[in-house]
Amino acid sequence: MSSMLSLRAAPFIGWMAVLALAASLAGLCGYPSLNLRKSTASCSLLKGCDASVPSNTSGTCCVTLPELCAPTSTAALLSPKWLAYLAGSGGPLITWLPLVCGAASLPDIWKPLRPSLLWYLALIGPVRHTHRILPSSWDPSGHVFVYGMQLIPWLASARLGVGVTLWLRAWSICLVFLSATTAAFFHTPSETAAGLLLLLPLWGFLMRRQGMELDVQNLMSDTASSHEECSLLSGARRWFPHEDQSLSSPGRVASTTFAAVLWIVVAVAVWSTASSREMPQLAGEAGYDIVLWLLLAFVESRAAALCERRLQRRQRDAAGSMRAASSSEATIACPHEGNCVMRARGANVGSGGD
Repeated sequence: MSSMLSLRAAPFIGWMAVLALAASLAGLCGYPSLNLRKSTASCSLLKGCDASVPSNTSGTCCVTLPELCAPTSTAALLSPKWLAYLAGSGGPLITWLPLVCGAASLPDIWKPLRPSLLWYLALIGPVRHTHRILPSSWDPSGHVFVYGMQLIPWLASARLGVGVTLWLRAWSICLVFLSATTAAFFHTPSETAAGLLLLLPLWGFLMRRQGMELDVQNLMSDTASSHEECSLLSGARRWFPHEDQSLSSPGRVASTTFAAVLWIVVAVAVWSTASSREMPQLAGEAGYDIVLWLLLAFVESRAAALCERRLQRRQRDAAGSMRAASSSEATIACPHEGNCVMRARGANVGSGGD
């Protein structure tokens, strides 16, 4: 079990190592404070400065990078805007839709995807708008958060089609590349660390749950395991009761309600204080989130129905197996019907004599 979990955790740990190295580069070279697009070979221009003003091309607006740091032109080349725009506009649906469509078993893929979707919807509002309430305009790295939200459910899932697996592997390489450039060139180390810290509870939750599932399945018989395949087993339910596949289970209702309330509260607070020029962007963000809520509702009902049918089918199979086993035991005990009758008569005569 430990080896299996370590294989699942290794890519995520590697991604965190990439983020750590990139954040160290940002802290050493100070790229996040520079305007990479407007900097020149002679002037690494600070953000907020106008390069067209002659007095700004020297003095406080131009800085000298440390010797080990690549020039700003290289940093700009390594961070193509079109790829960042594609990843930002598509968001987690670029990964989540292939997971749903290409899963060999929808209830199985829904186990890591459902908590990921709720975690995203609950926290994306604070991630987007923390800078509104801080005078320094500091906010957690939304790019790191969104990239990690795409990697986590894929790394925690299993039994995907070959085509979907190839696509997700290729896209994950892009996500790792974008994570590195974002952390190195556009976010301070504290912003990158904050975006990563928001992901760790979800990752720990999924790894802990998978470990408990494997422990329980190793202890249970094949028949018992088939009865419980669509839900967490035995003691695992005490830790994760919301994974009950029933749509009305208290855990599922509580987790969905919490995410919805937090999402609505943040949205109302932001919309009530936003300026008119911010409305189109806020409308686009809200529309995207509504699509995710619709995806949650659709796949939730679909996965629950499939799981219920699977359980009913396997319960019928198990009942048939038990009946067949009982019949086999009776045949072995009394291979000849006449012997069983004579044995029964002998027992009645003996009881009458006493």
